[in-house]
Amino acid sequence: MIKRLVINGVGNIKYVKHVVKARLKSPLRNFEIDEQVIEYRKDPLIGRWCRINILRTLREKHEVDIESYLKKLVIESFRDCIFCEFVVHEKTPKFEFTERLHLNETLGFPNLYPFSQNHMVVIPSTKKHYIDLTNYDVETMYNTLKICIDFFKHVISRNPLAKYTSINMNYLFPAGASILHPHLQVFQDHKPTWFLAMLLRASRRYYEKYGRNFWRDYIESEEKLEERIFFKGKLTTWFSTYAPIANYEVLGIINHDIDSIMKLNDDEIEALS
Repeated sequence: MIKRLVINGVGNIKYVKHVVKARLKSPLRNFEIDEQVIEYRKDPLIGRWCRINILRTLREKHEVDIESYLKKLVIESFRDCIFCEFVVHEKTPKFEFTERLHLNETLGFPNLYPFSQNHMVVIPSTKKHYIDLTNYDVETMYNTLKICIDFFKHVISRNPLAKYTSINMNYLFPAGASILHPHLQVFQDHKPTWFLAMLLRASRRYYEKYGRNFWRDYIESEEKLEERIFFKGKLTTWFSTYAPIANYEVLGIINHDIDSIMKLNDDEIEALS
């Protein structure tokens, strides 16, 4: 039996899900019948479906001593790190238009093996070989974003077609980093990534069909429901996504009428940090 539920948000936002029950004889219940609820949730913008079973958080996992492994890795990788301050200027490339972008301990330079005509690497701190995620401070994030925005402004002044920007941080090796020292990959191109292109097309369809801004409706819907929203600041609103792509997924949306990160002023960059 499939139960279909629809919750109406603001505007034409609809939260659609199908609810089913899976039955099994569980060894955790002496092989008595166990029923588990599975939700199929539909993304309110792009229509992609995901599956959620909250009981999967209880499944057995092998314990790994991550902290000991990470401490050892930090020490070993420090010896030949090309992003640390004592060698970074010798081991990293330079831009054509300027050597590198500096702001205090933060440094930006072109990627040695670029994926785009405009591909920059940003080191939040050349002095800190490892930064725990809980220890990122506002100043470091501000400097990082400031360098990204300066880079974007320079590129767009030389190539007005390069209007699609992307700031990415793959933190440590499980996220795809090849170097432990924290760094970001920053892109600006004439062609959006496939995911950004999909969001832009779907947002445009929503506006053309309903005459409303999807992202404004999305924020107001989450505020109305009060189920997933966990922070609303002066500039951004943050909530867990209704139909996530991955575990621990959260979404932050600028809640002002700003259509480009390049238009943020210093106070807004600090608020975003």
